[in-house]
Amino acid sequence: MRRFWKKCVLSVFLISFFALGAYAQKNFDADYPTDTIYENNQVVYTPSTELWSFSSVAEDKITLTKKISAGSGSYSEFVYSNNNAPAFSFGTGFEFLYHDKLIAQDRYALKFFSVSYDPETKTFFRKDLSSAKLKEIFHDVKIIQISQFKDNKYHLRKVPFRPVKILLVNDTPEYFYKYHFYGDNFETYNLFGLLEVNKMGTIEFHHPAPEYRNLFIKVSPF
Repeated sequence: MRRFWKKCVLSVFLISFFALGAYAQKNFDADYPTDTIYENNQVVYTPSTELWSFSSVAEDKITLTKKISAGSGSYSEFVYSNNNAPAFSFGTGFEFLYHDKLIAQDRYALKFFSVSYDPETKTFFRKDLSSAKLKEIFHDVKIIQISQFKDNKYHLRKVPFRPVKILLVNDTPEYFYKYHFYGDNFETYNLFGLLEVNKMGTIEFHHPAPEYRNLFIKVSPF
């Protein structure tokens, strides 16, 4: 009888373990967030409604095409689709539509902006995205701000076998050109700074030059 109960307990443990493992190995979506604007994609701004979209039948619509700048920066450049004249370039490299708004990220500043239009000057401009709006967009993501690092370290508590998405956001004047993430416990998304952490360990946000500080995210059980 004792041997029987041991087998039952072992069976329950194995079933739970593999179930959690299956959860941890869920399909990985590199296109998160959705509605990403890629190179040569067209986007449309409609001044009469102040809305962004991928298509429109409005008479006053402004159609733009995304281009990528030459050189190491790989910045986005939006041009008017009818004549290729420059419309705007704000030093960002990743853009997407969210609830009819155009959201852009500067990967080297680790900051987000929304792009708007001034009908009087007929020019586009960018505005800092609020923390509240960022949390709304990435509602299922743990947002980590640079100011939260103490002695270049941030401690992230993670439930075993359950992946967690994190997004590194800069709320300081620092700039992170040539920084990269190193570690074997996470997957990356197309959006720089967005990671899916799948096991314990250390994530290093690293600069190749020794005079720059490196940041470390220490992942440990809850």
